Amino acid sequence: TAGSFKVIFTVGTSLITLPAHLAIIETPAATTTFGAALVGVTMAEAAWLTAALAALPDAGDLANVPDPAGATASYVWTADGADGADWAEAAGGGVSDHGDLTGLTDDDHTGYAKLAGRAGGQSLIGGTAASDDLTLTSTSDATKGIIRLATGGGQVAIGTTGATDGVLEIVGGTGAADDQGVKLSGTYSTNTAHPHRVQTTHPLGVGKAVAAYDARLTVSGSSATTDHAVGFQSRINIAASGTMSHLYDIFCAPTLSAGTVTNRYGLYVDDISAGASTLTNNYGVYIKALARGATTNWGLYVAGNPSYFGGNITVGGGNKRIYGDTTTPYVELSNATGTTVAYGAACQLYLGGPIFFVTNSVQRMGVESAGYFWVGKRRTDAMAQFTDTHNTTNTARLTTIYGNNAAAGSTPAAGFGLTTQYQLQSSTTADTVAASLSVVWNDATHATRKADLVLNAYDTAVREGLRIRGNGSAAAIGFLGAAPAARQTHVADPTGGATVDAEARTAINSILTTLETFGFHATS
Repeated sequence: TAGSFKVIFTVGTSLITLPAHLAIIETPAATTTFGAALVGVTMAEAAWLTAALAALPDAGDLANVPDPAGATASYVWTADGADGADWAEAAGGGVSDHGDLTGLTDDDHTGYAKLAGRAGGQSLIGGTAASDDLTLTSTSDATKGIIRLATGGGQVAIGTTGATDGVLEIVGGTGAADDQGVKLSGTYSTNTAHPHRVQTTHPLGVGKAVAAYDARLTVSGSSATTDHAVGFQSRINIAASGTMSHLYDIFCAPTLSAGTVTNRYGLYVDDISAGASTLTNNYGVYIKALARGATTNWGLYVAGNPSYFGGNITVGGGNKRIYGDTTTPYVELSNATGTTVAYGAACQLYLGGPIFFVTNSVQRMGVESAGYFWVGKRRTDAMAQFTDTHNTTNTARLTTIYGNNAAAGSTPAAGFGLTTQYQLQSSTTADTVAASLSVVWNDATHATRKADLVLNAYDTAVREGLRIRGNGSAAAIGFLGAAPAARQTHVADPTGGATVDAEARTAINSILTTLETFGFHATS
């Protein structure tokens, strides 16, 4: 009950190897004071000491280890490298925090990650040798969880130590052959609709745009049921209230600060490398029918510059093929030499108003909305009108009608020429020929040429009423199908002759007056 004593533990020839084999208990009814050493406890292995210290990790557990001298300091069990073990005083009553440990050399506590956070930040390094890896996994279980970054705000930077402009900033290599930015790769799967998808509610990249995006999608294996392959797919979802001035699926606005750029392509589409596969339809740019615009729906809109198409252009769908608005009311078709060309096997021009043909900013010809056609001066009081304004006293040639030429070097046959028909609707038949005006050769030999102008009227057949001919020296005329004849030479009046009586002379003079009236007979 008082004084000091020694306890010697003997367990046969075996060593005490575990803390559980030795229990130090303070009895409430007595005060026990241990000496400076436990004699006879042989420390054969360092592992024993490690386990012993683990049983007494902090000052709270040392409450059952009294001070050998009766003081209030706490003690820990130490090893001095020889047989036996000693109790050594722990300054400050022992430690309960890893950061309070002192005297550490090979295992400094600043090399450990402090999960609760450390002032000034921390760095986590995977290894010390070249090409060592650092693997971060959510759980050791086969079913993995989510690795969350910056859940409370802030930014995540990869490949850079600078401040980011967005939630995520990724900086790739600086060499020309380095992969830039984000590289997404994987294997196509029939049960994965989107093998590569970047989904965000904030801007991706720096500022307003992705700095660089290299889409190299490889679809391999058997994928006959694949609906489509997409190198870049824009599916922006505007789910916020308010008004957005512009929505760009793709925005191109590069900056040229120095050097020389030979060709700049806002969008460049190269031909596909088909290899041994089969390509049915090849579209460089395909725009589906747009109908959601409340005011306009332009499939392709060029604000001001002219557009150049190196190949042919096919325009189809509806009656409106090519359209020019009121701001720029023209459509220019031009070839390489600047000549305006419009060509087609069957061409049609649809307009909702009149058509005007302009040269030197002056209207020269037009077709009115009601169908009136005019040349020279705009008039709308006849179906077809030709007007020429000139200051000469001579006649002005309004029209010239050309007939098809015969084969080069040959002489056309008699009757070769042109016919203009005038057609009317009868009681049963529309477009029935009622009259015609023909111009034909009577003699097509150029040196002796003679042409006829023939006026015909129709019943059930053509009826020639008048034929005018240039006979080589004068005009000749024929009525009712008769051969044209020139004006007859004047014959002197045989007055006073014994062979013509007065009655016959009167009749002859009457006939001559009639012939002279129609120009068939000279008056003198």
